[in-house]
Amino acid sequence: MLLFPQKEERSSQAERVFYVISAQPERSQELASLLRLAGFPHIEVITRHITTITHLDIPAGTYGLLVDIEQDRLPEQIITALLALVPRSIWCGVVGDSDSITLAQRFADHGMRYFNLYAQRDAITEAAINGLTLSVRRNAISISILGCKGGAGSSYLAWQVANRIAQLRQVPTLMIQGAAASQDLDLLAGKKLSQEVTSVGKHLQVMFARQSQLPDLTSENFLNVNFVLFEQAIHTLTKEVQRHIAEHSACLVLVLDRSMTSIRVVRQAIELVESINRARQKSRRLLLCLNDVRPCTSEMLSQEDIEALLGRHIDILIPYQRKQAIAAATQSIPQIDVLVRLILGESPAVSSSLLKRLLPMARSRK
Repeated sequence: MLLFPQKEERSSQAERVFYVISAQPERSQELASLLRLAGFPHIEVITRHITTITHLDIPAGTYGLLVDIEQDRLPEQIITALLALVPRSIWCGVVGDSDSITLAQRFADHGMRYFNLYAQRDAITEAAINGLTLSVRRNAISISILGCKGGAGSSYLAWQVANRIAQLRQVPTLMIQGAAASQDLDLLAGKKLSQEVTSVGKHLQVMFARQSQLPDLTSENFLNVNFVLFEQAIHTLTKEVQRHIAEHSACLVLVLDRSMTSIRVVRQAIELVESINRARQKSRRLLLCLNDVRPCTSEMLSQEDIEALLGRHIDILIPYQRKQAIAAATQSIPQIDVLVRLILGESPAVSSSLLKRLLPMARSRK
């Protein structure tokens, strides 16, 4: 009686593709041979290091992914890349030369198995075969875009960022608008929205949140999402809610204008994030975005003044855009691309025309 279920399971396994990613062709073939011996005849090899890849076109029915990191002992950049590129429904294993228990634990903390290529060959094939039956879940990358004053433009900014991440990474991306935000996400999306997840594009979904704090990303609604962008206005929130958002975000973008009101809120938020980072081993990335939602005048604080008051540099300046330019929510703004790459931890490719507009920011860092 057991022969038929086993045969069906074996047939299903044989029809699905397993991906191998390694910068070294010899190691790619070695891993591919190991998987074929385990019963996976369809192997796709990508001869690149995982951190040099910006997009993986992996079908939803893919069985799994095996990534070779060679002698790399610094997992943070690799973990970020895997969380951003690999759909959460696909099993992901990591192999390398190190036998460090600490390294293996860092990957395990994010729902990934790490194996020593030479000492754990049997464990690699066993884990690959049993991959989809394991209950380990990878976490979504949580990005909070926080307005520090009413009318600072954080909603439109978050919408642009969400669209660009979905386009660049082509993995499930969810934008959530918090209860204290502008509540105009439906106008930006051009679709009637509710507190349920609504699809507005091939890789982009949106929803309104019932509460001011970041929702529980381990719930069933978010299991298949790679990126979660949470947009919220924090100037009216309690310190407890601000702390909850910061503690559950991998990256925070503080959106401010040139007013003293927003600068005070930003200073408090910086102090909060720094205190959390000191108390915990996991560091949260913090970016400051100066968003000019109105034309600048001589009476307004300069970028240098703002940086002096905050005690740190502004990471990106979004210049004022004419109303006609921002009427279309999908309008491409070069500085948004720079901000997205900063959020993703990449080195932004800045054009010469954009570089001229960003020179004041570069000079202020010296």
